[in-house]
Amino acid sequence: MTDNQWQNIDKQLMRPFGNVKLRVDGYNIKLALLPISRFALGIIVYVNGEIYFNNDGEEDILKRFYQVKKSKAISTQRLNKMPKKEMKRHFIKNNQVIQLVEQTGGQNEQKTH
Repeated sequence: MTDNQWQNIDKQLMRPFGNVKLRVDGYNIKLALLPISRFALGIIVYVNGEIYFNNDGEEDILKRFYQVKKSKAISTQRLNKMPKKEMKRHFIKNNQVIQLVEQTGGQNEQKTH
């Protein structure tokens, strides 16, 4: 994927309910910015339509698409900038072929009638 495509993904995932579909090493991946609590949004990663929470024999999927982080509390400003760049780096490091399939949603999406 090009740097421009990654930038477009970053923009799309800054909008509430924005989502992007990728094809990564044969897996269908959907990234969506959705509510994760009453006052917070987070990027949810769907792999072939499912969310994986623990090691149910799917260590390869967990390693490829989910980042397990243990860290100290950081500022909200830094937190808002971090996830997308780290997600890109993590996907590139752990996968071979990444293709943009579709990006939809978000509050600024133009609708055609």
